[in-house]
Amino acid sequence: MRDGKARYLLLFVAAMAAAFSLGAFRNTMGDAESVHYSLNFPARGYAAGGEGAMGKSGHVIVNLANTGFIKALLQPNEVNLSSHWVKNVGDKTRRIRLEAEGVQYPLKWASIDTSWDERTLTLQRPLKPGDSVTIDWDLTLPRPLPAADIIVDARIVVYDADTGERLTAMPIRVVNSAAAAVKAGDCCAE
Repeated sequence: MRDGKARYLLLFVAAMAAAFSLGAFRNTMGDAESVHYSLNFPARGYAAGGEGAMGKSGHVIVNLANTGFIKALLQPNEVNLSSHWVKNVGDKTRRIRLEAEGVQYPLKWASIDTSWDERTLTLQRPLKPGDSVTIDWDLTLPRPLPAADIIVDARIVVYDADTGERLTAMPIRVVNSAAAAVKAGDCCAE
């Protein structure tokens, strides 16, 4: 009987250690902070960001200095931004087209929604009020990374695909606080 309890205790401890190890490993793989976003349309200002699953709204700031160790080692110039939703909070059914304004680096859009047209950046199916879709960015930054405070200062813009009406624009910034620290040190070293 004692051997059975000891075995279960040992199994429990091993399972807990594995769970904590996987969590720690995940943190070393992750992108920088604030890479999940929620985007409402039609909306303006902070309402465009809505309240997301991560508690963020209105804008996305990715700080490359917060990138996990393994991610920084293996993919230092790759940034993935994942939407929890792009949601119709209006009162009209709409087809949408997305655009990235101010992005000077290669950007790939993706969605698991089968009506997403990656070539035209258009969702072919209409979104009824309250409906949403997930759409993600994969941004490739240059290597070496620019020595700048702000590497990308852009906006995700949602348009009505049928009328061309601009429905929402949400700021996206990719910053590097390590570069900001170097810059601050250079200005004050004299």
